[in-house]
Amino acid sequence: MANSEEVDEKPKIPFRTRFHAWWIGVDPEDLIEDNDDDVVIEENPEAIHIDPEPEEPQEYWNPDRISFLTRLWGGEDQDEIITPGGLDYTLMLAKPMALDSTKTVLDLAASLGGGTRALAKEFGVWIEGLEYDADLAEKANELSVKYGMDRRAPITSFNPEKIGLKDARYDAIIMRESNYLYKRKDLVLKQIYDALKPSGHLMMTDFALRSQSSPDNPDVAKWLDGHKEKPMLWSMDEYKRNVVKMRMNLHVHEDRTDEYRIQALTAWADYVGTLTKEDLTRDIVNQLMDEAQYWLRLIRAMESGEVRFLRVHATKGGESIL
Repeated sequence: MANSEEVDEKPKIPFRTRFHAWWIGVDPEDLIEDNDDDVVIEENPEAIHIDPEPEEPQEYWNPDRISFLTRLWGGEDQDEIITPGGLDYTLMLAKPMALDSTKTVLDLAASLGGGTRALAKEFGVWIEGLEYDADLAEKANELSVKYGMDRRAPITSFNPEKIGLKDARYDAIIMRESNYLYKRKDLVLKQIYDALKPSGHLMMTDFALRSQSSPDNPDVAKWLDGHKEKPMLWSMDEYKRNVVKMRMNLHVHEDRTDEYRIQALTAWADYVGTLTKEDLTRDIVNQLMDEAQYWLRLIRAMESGEVRFLRVHATKGGESIL
């Protein structure tokens, strides 16, 4: 009896260990040291219990989800960021475009608007933010109003096939990880080209395929199938051909997959590492596992070598690195 009571008092495998094991595809007990006698090995130790979907689905961009994403990607001090890299990565991307207070800029993937507003503050530019998701665009603009930046950094939604941009309006356009979702990527690029001033800058990051056969890879197929609408990605070469075809000077066309993958993994490790027992409510665990499913699939697709993270920097003109 005494032995039974001793076992009952031992802690179960911590959530952090369970999550790490789930992520790397091993049993949690494999991560427990052989001499760790203070941990109970349960009948189904790898299980992380997730509640079933509610009968009435929540608003996609509900406050709990936004709070989760800002903590995951922005940490404790950046509550406007819901993409990897935080504000620093957006500012780093913008540096080659030589922005200053005389420039007019378009952010064509504004998201929650943190990067949009950071560009306005860092470089003193007038910037317009566009976000495909209408609900997210509304929340992003509410933050611009809240921070007194609704004139310098307004954010609205748009239709990618008919954006409605004025010709030769912008000195620079930045677009992060969104063009891969659109059916007419060529049409989006054409509208960007027309909206740039002569010698205007395009800075773009996006997901691309290594080759036309990449969707046949099981990890890639699993990631693609996880989208509401299955995206049709361009290959790295297709991106290069389409940019050059528009008579743009292609200065940079580079694979930054390792950098992006490390950013994502580091953010997840930091987030899970800061979780306390009080944080681990059912809502938080459900949200965490839902988001983690997507990111695990994307990272597996990247690790297969078939999905790449591409950075493109081009200016309006006719010369090219091709």
